[in-house]
Amino acid sequence: MLMNLGLPHQGGVPLKKDSVYSGLLPQGHVMSAPENAHQMLIHPQNLILQATTLFLVTRPRLSYTEKNTRHNIGAVLVAPYLVPYSDSPEDIAATEKSYDFNLGWFLEPFVYGEYPKSMKEVVKERLPSFSAEEKSLIKGSLDFVGMSYYKSFYVKNKQPSPT
Repeated sequence: MLMNLGLPHQGGVPLKKDSVYSGLLPQGHVMSAPENAHQMLIHPQNLILQATTLFLVTRPRLSYTEKNTRHNIGAVLVAPYLVPYSDSPEDIAATEKSYDFNLGWFLEPFVYGEYPKSMKEVVKERLPSFSAEEKSLIKGSLDFVGMSYYKSFYVKNKQPSPT
C-alpha cells in the first residue's frame, strides 16, 4: 500500500547556479504568514495522523497471503533535491534546514515521533505537537519509505533583513 505524502511545490527551474532555493519556496516566490498560518501547520499533522490510522487499521487485514508473503505499508514522500550553493558552512546549514522543512516535516515523525529540531526552533509554539500516545503510534508505523523528487535547487543562506 502506498500513500503519497508531501506538500506541493510550485515554480522552480532545472538545477543551474542561477536557480537558488531560499527557504520553502524557489527564489522570487514570497510566503507571508497569513491569518490562518496555524491552520497551515495543522493540516500536515492531521495528514500524518490519518496516514498512521490507515496503516494501523489496514496492516492486520494484509497480514499474509496464501504463499506466506507479508504485505508492506509505506509512504512516498515528495521533496526537491537540494544542493548547497557553495561549500560555506552557512549554505550547508541552510540546505539541511530546507530538507527539514520539506522532507523532514513528514519523514521524521514516522522515524522519530517528532518534528525536526530546526522546525521547532523556527516555528516555536505555532508548530502543533503530538501527544505521547500519538508519538508511540506514529513512530515506526511504516515498513518502507519511497522518495520522489522532480526538481533540484541550489540552496544559499540568506540572512533576514533587519526590521
